[in-house]
Amino acid sequence: MRAGFDHGRIWRVVPTGSKLGKPTFPTASPEWVKALESENGWYRIHGQRILMERKFSEGVAGLLENTVSGEAFVHAFWLLHGQGLLTEKQIQLALNHESREVVENALQIISPADHRDTLIKLAKAKPDRAAFYAILKLGDLEDPEVTQTFTEIICKPQTQSDPWMRKAILSGSKNRAGAILAEVLKRQPDTDAFLQVIKELAEVVAARGDIPELDLVLRSLLLDEAQTAAWKFSLAQGIASGLPRSSLKQRSLSTLISAPPTELTPYRSALQGIVDQASETVLNRAKTPRERLAALPLATQKGPEAALQIAEKLIEQSEPIGIQEAACQALSRFNRKAVADFFFARWANLGPTPRRVALDLIATNPTTALDLMKKMKAGEIPASIMPAMQRWSYGRSTNPELKALAMDLFGKTDPNRGKVIADYQSGISQLTGNSKSGKVVFEKAACVTCHRKSDIGVDVGPPLADVKIKPTEALLTDILDPNRAVEERWSAYQIETKSGQNFAGLIASETSEAIQIRMPGGHSETISREQILKTTSTGLSLMPVGLEGLINKQDLADLLAFLRE
Repeated sequence: MRAGFDHGRIWRVVPTGSKLGKPTFPTASPEWVKALESENGWYRIHGQRILMERKFSEGVAGLLENTVSGEAFVHAFWLLHGQGLLTEKQIQLALNHESREVVENALQIISPADHRDTLIKLAKAKPDRAAFYAILKLGDLEDPEVTQTFTEIICKPQTQSDPWMRKAILSGSKNRAGAILAEVLKRQPDTDAFLQVIKELAEVVAARGDIPELDLVLRSLLLDEAQTAAWKFSLAQGIASGLPRSSLKQRSLSTLISAPPTELTPYRSALQGIVDQASETVLNRAKTPRERLAALPLATQKGPEAALQIAEKLIEQSEPIGIQEAACQALSRFNRKAVADFFFARWANLGPTPRRVALDLIATNPTTALDLMKKMKAGEIPASIMPAMQRWSYGRSTNPELKALAMDLFGKTDPNRGKVIADYQSGISQLTGNSKSGKVVFEKAACVTCHRKSDIGVDVGPPLADVKIKPTEALLTDILDPNRAVEERWSAYQIETKSGQNFAGLIASETSEAIQIRMPGGHSETISREQILKTTSTGLSLMPVGLEGLINKQDLADLLAFLRE
């Protein structure tokens, strides 16, 4: 067969040997069977469709038994399946096919119980999509050999480094996670990937809340009296993460230690020792940053007071930046007002990294944001540090006090956008822009938080590819009146969570379980739908109105020169 493209037009598909320009198409069903072997995908698809409509299958089975391409095999396979004619022998041919793509298709229709041995063999093969599907199928079987298979697979380095293969095993390990983890812990290698496996399995075990299963896993803590290893940190942290979702009365690691179920009492001292060791490790500068960061989440399990004491020591400027940032982020799960007060008391001495993280934690919560703005009004903290998006968000708040304070601090914008645009257009027509100065303006006006130009900024809002061809008036409208025309994909959303957090940005993606919102600065947050209290579409641009309050006419001329270079 011949097919191709010529200046955007599809050539007609004709049997080899026909004269181009005089296409012929099969009229008999047997001829369409041959079309399934065509190198042209369009021809194969329509061959399958026509044969299905005509309920014709004679000769199709022969394609599965002969040496044909994987594509032809798949078309013939699904054609027979659709007609209810597929045999067990043909399914086995597909499962043993040299093409892993053919195997993937066969896996979609088989019964796990009827093909257990084949599925185990495929799952143990190279980690690819076929192995992924095989593992998902095996997850439905309550079988000791499947448990052993999953244990072998999860212990392979290539599996540990592949998050999708780990997810496949975890999704089928709800009732066997404890047995798998108990075997995994006997190996105890100290790699980041293996530690992640331990944490994920422990989280599943804890979330199930099955006492015998927890007992099985925690026994490993009594087998080694040596100093706490990284794998023990991962195990304890996984349990701490899973307990809040369990049906146990003990919904936190600290409660499990202080008042454990009777069956788990023997492990109290071991668990307490791990938490104590984590607290010592995280403050020990002789340890590597990797060891200290691994210990930090566990050290904060002692409660908010202990976490604040640890954070106070870790935000010192002599600490590595990664440690400072992680210490601040670890406070996000505690009472936000107490955390805000902690940072307010130390604001003058905070370094750039703790101050940035602290501002993010404080400004995204209405209660603490109000406290922040009161301090700004009192002159204790400069108002200029408030992120542009938060200014915009709180300037439209339904909280009268919050809105009034935001308007007082950050100013009202001129509602007559047309007048502002005309004024700036007239002014910059007499000025010459400087692109180097414009780069500074691009950063000063916070354009970098949503747009990328050359090597600076982030991709959040609309791309700037068309600025070179846009007339000046159009660009001024985009900059000074961003809400005049807003595409739905660039419309800002506000999400309020049940824990009191507020997020404002663009919806990057959403699934049935969660929404991912992308905020100025390039940071993305994935929010579980169960945690969402309210989602509001503003219908407005993410870009704040009123930039004329930040940049004068010369600044804007420079900015346009930078954008157009």
